[in-house]
Formats: sequence, C-alpha cells, structure tokens
Amino acid sequence: MEEIKSAGVPNEDVSIVLALGSHRGHTDEEKKKLCGEEVFNNYRILDSNGEMVHLGFTANGTPVDVYKPVAEADKVVCLGNIEYHYFAILYLSLLSKFSVLINSFETTLEVT
Repeated sequence: MEEIKSAGVPNEDVSIVLALGSHRGHTDEEKKKLCGEEVFNNYRILDSNGEMVHLGFTANGTPVDVYKPVAEADKVVCLGNIEYHYFAILYLSLLSKFSVLINSFETTLEVT
C-alpha cells in the first residue's frame, strides 16, 4: 500500500477485493483481521459477491463473468493465498480461488 500511496494514488481510488469463492461475505472484524486495522480504516474493502460484467466466452464456451469493480478498474493487482480444503481436490481449490476473484460463482461451478 505504501508503494501505491507513494505513486500519488489517493486512498479513495483504491479498492481491495476479497475473493469469496463459494463462501459467505466477511464481517467487518474479519476484514480488519485480514487486511489490518490501518488498511481497513483507510481503503474500500469489498467482497466479490456483487454485480458481474459478462465479457464473453472462452474458446471452450465457458462464460467469462467478472466482478464489476474488477472489470472497471484501471489496474488490477492480484495477491493472495490458497488454503487447503479438506473436502476439495487441490486442483479445484486452486482454480476456484483464482477464478472467483474475477468470475461469477456460477461460472466457477460450471468450470470446476
């Protein structure tokens, strides 16, 4: 965040998107824990559970639906971690975490 700030980008022009996969949205306390109190208090933090923008289809016919704030962003920086899911195959877990940041839950289900 310091690098973005030092580049002169105002805090109100930065959104942090938390990819939900098939999980519920985060509480404010969870957002504070994940992002830190300073980031929580100074930046917009969104769960990826809102309006999607349909961008078309892949060569295999899979719809590409992107979370609207991500689709409309001038720049996107993707950071994160992959957590082990006891009841999921690792491949599906990796695919779904990356996929749901930009794709709708329905598209991720179709792909996986």
